[in-house]
Amino acid sequence: MNGSSRDVYALLFPVVDSVDAPQWLCDGIASGVQAVILGESRSEYVARTMSEERRSSETRTGLKNTIRSIRAAAGESDVLIAVDQEPWGIRRLHALVPALDIAPGDDVATFERKSFQMSTEADRLGVGMLLAPVLDRLSGHNPWLNGRTLTADYDRIGSLAAAFVSGARRAGIATAVKHFPGFPVVTADPALDLAEVPKGEWTTDSLEPFRDCIAAGTAAVMVGPVPVLDIDATEPATTSRAVIALLRTELGFDGVIIGDDLGAPGTRMGRSVPETALAAVRAGVDLLLVSGPEEMTQVAERLEAEVAVDEAFAGTVSASAARVRALATRRRPS
Repeated sequence: MNGSSRDVYALLFPVVDSVDAPQWLCDGIASGVQAVILGESRSEYVARTMSEERRSSETRTGLKNTIRSIRAAAGESDVLIAVDQEPWGIRRLHALVPALDIAPGDDVATFERKSFQMSTEADRLGVGMLLAPVLDRLSGHNPWLNGRTLTADYDRIGSLAAAFVSGARRAGIATAVKHFPGFPVVTADPALDLAEVPKGEWTTDSLEPFRDCIAAGTAAVMVGPVPVLDIDATEPATTSRAVIALLRTELGFDGVIIGDDLGAPGTRMGRSVPETALAAVRAGVDLLLVSGPEEMTQVAERLEAEVAVDEAFAGTVSASAARVRALATRRRPS
C-alpha cells in the first residue's frame, strides 16, 4: 500500500460497539487507521446509559482484552482507542472506572482530581482518548443533546470542562471536547432528520468553554452535525469552512479536528457518505467518523480517487494524517 493510501486511512475514525475486534476493523488498521472508537449501541446512546446486559457482562479484563486485540492489528504502529466518557452525559465505561459526578460544592480543583482518578483507570484499560466533555449549553429545544449537558452558566461549564481536560492530561489521556461551535438549540435530532440551529439562537458566548478547554490543552475538538445559521446558512458544521476557520483562526486551535457522524441525515443533507466525507476534509476536518466496513471502504475509495487527481487535496490529506499520527503517538500505550 502506498503512502497516500495510508494517509487516507489515517483520516478514518471507525466505530465499533462489539466486544471483539472484527476483521474489517483489523484490515482497516493494517491499511493505516490510527484511531478507533469503542462505541455504544443506538439504544444505549438514546438512553444515555449502558444497557444492563453490558454493565453486567462487560468486565475490566474483557475490555482490556478487546483493546489489546485491536492494538495487535496495528503491529509496530500505534492505534488510539477512544470512548464517549462524558462527565455529564454518556459514560461508555460505566462502572469500570470511578464515577465522575459533580457534587454541589465541588470546586475546580476537586473536579480536576476526580477527572484524574477516572482517567487513570481508563488509561489502565488501554483507553487513550475521551470524547468529552460536552460543552454545549442548552437554551431550548434540543432532542439530540438532552441529558448530555451541564445546566450552568458558560463560566461554570468552561471551568469544570477545563478541569476535566487537565485531569485527563495529567493521567496521560487525550480529550476531544464537543460539539463546536456550540448547539444551544436544534430543530430536530440530526441522527434522524434534517435539522439546524436557527438564526439568532447561537451567540459567540458559546465559544467561551471551547477557549477554556483549548487553553487547558485539549488534544482534539469535535465539530457538530448541522448548520449553525448565524455562521453558515448552507453547510453543516462538519463540512463548513466558516466553522472550521472560526476554530483554527479565531480560537487558534492547532490540534486534531473531528467531524461528527458522516451518516447522520443532518450532516449529509442529501449527499452520500463519501461525498460528505470529501466535503468535510476540504473544510478542514482531520478525522472522519465511519460506521462499519462498507462506509469505511467507500469513504477511503472516494478520498483516494480525489488524492489521485488533486494535488492540493492530497496535501490537505497528508497534513491531516500527520496531525492524527502525532495524536496517536503522543504516548506509547502500556
